[in-house]
Amino acid sequence: MPSIAESFENILDFIRLHFVQVMIYQVLFFTFYLIVSVIFGGLFFAFFTGEHISFGSLGNIMIIGVILFTMIALVQFGGYPILVKQAIQNEKIKVSTVIGETFRNFHRIIATALITGFITFLPLIIITLLSIFYVFNVIPYFLSPENIVVGRHLPPTEHIVFLSIGFIVSGIITLYLLARSWLSIPILMVEESGILDSLNRSWLMSSRRAMRMIFAIIVFGLIVCLLIWLLSLIPFVGFLVSYLFLGPLIGAYPSVYYYVLREELAKKPCI
Repeated sequence: MPSIAESFENILDFIRLHFVQVMIYQVLFFTFYLIVSVIFGGLFFAFFTGEHISFGSLGNIMIIGVILFTMIALVQFGGYPILVKQAIQNEKIKVSTVIGETFRNFHRIIATALITGFITFLPLIIITLLSIFYVFNVIPYFLSPENIVVGRHLPPTEHIVFLSIGFIVSGIITLYLLARSWLSIPILMVEESGILDSLNRSWLMSSRRAMRMIFAIIVFGLIVCLLIWLLSLIPFVGFLVSYLFLGPLIGAYPSVYYYVLREELAKKPCI
């Protein structure tokens, strides 16, 4: 099982040895983000100045903007497994090849991300809704002959305790499912597996290793969040540094972890 220190060492080596190509990749997608930002910035300006916009309401503009940014981010994230694959195979990293492979598998990346996100966050959504229904004692009409029944009111302390327990439980379940499906996109892109096969393979690779993977994700996330917070103290420059240097860490970490784990599993007959 790869240690956190080993994973960090590998990902830093990847960025150090292929710094120029990684920066080109980041700058290219930064250009995509910038173009979308300029377009929707203009739409927002036109909306607030009262000019007619064919997109309709402000809410529709925001939804379209979020969808586009999410799609670009998923495509960018989906390219990192190819970058890491080329680096590990001692090939010359070709950003154009990576972009082509990523867009060719665009629909598969989106589908895998949607399925993974649904599986991961469904327990969180369910438990959150159950917590809210319980705290406010609102029973849906299809569960009650009186349509809506407002029951007893819990004291504020019990509200807090119940919500805390609900979110802790849902958070643990979400982290567990995240760890089990964390490697699905690297597997999808590197092994060229099908969508469901990638999810199944990720589930198998993380078997009996979920707790250590959860710990690795939490530690990595805390370190990245701390660095982002520190860099945010420097206006604008901090944002660029975060994107250019921390972006590759976030994007490549699952792929590097996947390769280290796969190498270890290859020495064992378990998978």
